[in-house]
Amino acid sequence: MEENEQVDANGLRKTPVRPSLIEGKRIAGVEANMVIANVTITLAAVLGLYWYWWIGLSWVTHKLLKHIYKKDRDVRKVYIAYARQADRYEAWPRINQKHSHRPKGWGRGMLC
Repeated sequence: MEENEQVDANGLRKTPVRPSLIEGKRIAGVEANMVIANVTITLAAVLGLYWYWWIGLSWVTHKLLKHIYKKDRDVRKVYIAYARQADRYEAWPRINQKHSHRPKGWGRGMLC
């Protein structure tokens, strides 16, 4: 056995799983897509419109997003899922619905 290998009570090897392997990509504590959008809008405002005050607004926005993401890492994913599905499952077909597919969590793939 190697020196740094971890073993549990049953003698089985344990492999530590780092949070960075499970979570999505983050930049300074905020989801990467949100940071990239914030920086892009800031660069467009500063370089295109000469709104230098926008840098301060962008910094405040980043701090607010960091605070929100500290409380819930998947806040954007949860909101998007909620916005698509709404409060409850409607049983009638919709125009943009895939044929005979229920949303996940509503008995999808189960025989009824």
